[in-house]
Amino acid sequence: MSKNDLLIAQKIMSDPYYNHNDKMFHKDSFIYMKSNELIKNYQKYLENREKVLSVIGSSDQILNMILGGTKELDVYDISRFPKYLLGLKLAGVSLLDRDEYVNFFYEGNKKGNVYDNIYDELRKNLDDRDKEFWDGLFNFYDWNEISNSSLFSNEVISPPYVKSQNKYLRKDYYKKLKGLITDVDINIYEGDILEIAKAFKTKYDLVYLSNIIKYLYENSHNLNDYKELMKDLKLTEDGIALTYLNGINSVVRDTFKRPNYKIDQFKDTRSGVLVYKKTKE
Repeated sequence: MSKNDLLIAQKIMSDPYYNHNDKMFHKDSFIYMKSNELIKNYQKYLENREKVLSVIGSSDQILNMILGGTKELDVYDISRFPKYLLGLKLAGVSLLDRDEYVNFFYEGNKKGNVYDNIYDELRKNLDDRDKEFWDGLFNFYDWNEISNSSLFSNEVISPPYVKSQNKYLRKDYYKKLKGLITDVDINIYEGDILEIAKAFKTKYDLVYLSNIIKYLYENSHNLNDYKELMKDLKLTEDGIALTYLNGINSVVRDTFKRPNYKIDQFKDTRSGVLVYKKTKE
């Protein structure tokens, strides 16, 4: 673990404005405890993928991918912090039953040392990097203070919504996931996908980009930059790059008209996913 990561996290805990920035995503930006995406509507694209490159985000999509059969994952995030939540959630799946897991990560309504005792169990399954990071916070704060700080997104998303959107949180599938996560190889990278995409040499069945398109569009005001990013991605012959679209409008539709793009809009909503496949040479 970078000692700097823990020091910055501790500064954020003591100064709630420390990691505020005019950019949507940056090196010190907050962690998403839970995804606000309609994951169940695109779960089909996460199934039966052997080798995946994915943004870390809340880690929920990653856990759904593992449930869907993925065994090799290269994961990345521009922020230094989400990788630590990924380690904590993997430990949670290993050691907690479904209700305990949901309560710890998504309910957050118990006081006192209940969550501290749960963390004492979870840390047994953390690697040295994650253990040092979380120990450095739990030594001074309890879980309610940590999870409600500006280290995490303050977006209100209800536990019933989280359970309804995540296949891995159904009781039968949660048990199945427990048996799968020990066989998964996960490599973690930190940085801007625009800069690190060209460095990856492996070809992927799936590249999951979440809503990075919003970050790029807000910074460049040019969706063509996003098209250039996807050209740099290494995909297998049948591989896809998947982008979450919070709002599908005429600009998006006009920009991605070509045959190697497909917009899958979800029923009764303006949200959907953009599915990209490389044009065959």
